[in-house]
Amino acid sequence: MRFTLSGLKEHLDTAASLDSILNTLAIRASKAKDPKK
Repeated sequence: MRFTLSGLKEHLDTAASLDSILNTLAIRASKAKDPKK
């Protein structure tokens, strides 16, 4: 598997957006469990 700089950046961008999606879902889930937050 060969890594190019643009390929690596794309991978990091994808990982970052997945991470933010998971964070958003986690925040929504915790708010749903505890409406006081």
